[in-house]
Amino acid sequence: MTKPELQHIFATPLFATRIDMPDWDESLYEWKQNKQNRISLQQNVLDMPELELLRRSIDRNLRVFWRDFMTATCEAELKIQQSWVNVTDTGGSHHRHWHTNSMYSGVVFWCDHSAHIEFINPRYPQLDFDTATSHESNSAVWRVEPKLGLMLIFPSYLEHQVDSNSSGGERVSLSFNTWPQGTLTRDPTRALSVRSDTEPQKLTDWRDTNDK
Repeated sequence: MTKPELQHIFATPLFATRIDMPDWDESLYEWKQNKQNRISLQQNVLDMPELELLRRSIDRNLRVFWRDFMTATCEAELKIQQSWVNVTDTGGSHHRHWHTNSMYSGVVFWCDHSAHIEFINPRYPQLDFDTATSHESNSAVWRVEPKLGLMLIFPSYLEHQVDSNSSGGERVSLSFNTWPQGTLTRDPTRALSVRSDTEPQKLTDWRDTNDK
């Protein structure tokens, strides 16, 4: 008798890596209230010369996500269309939301903090039941604890929110939205076919893009 296994099909990607961050300088930004937190009035902060090196690092990891993990071979590249800074002060939070006019979104944390980012499963709950442990196939919420330089990329449709900042100290992050630029497929009519010739990919596959 073969050992049973649970396969996770049509998974929601959540890419994570660590990058170097410049020193936090709040004086570079103007602010507006965003319900229970603050966001920068500047909505293209990664175009600022002070963040040039950070922009390069984010762009480089966007390409790793797109080419190595999503295994894109098309001409199109993911390009940042919008970027801004979020500050959640003590007692604040960030309401449940998603990102419109974007394909993939990302966040980079400017500090370690105990106020998690929470991603909400868009297909849950059809059944709400008690479990012994949580994993990719039975979770309603997926929590990630902010760490300095932690960068996440996720589909822009994926709803998320931020826990209440009850530990004190500012929780600072930079968010960005992307859209593909260039040709996505050489055969735009292939979506009309109900069958797919695509071979399944192993989630652990890794290809090095350094010399591309």
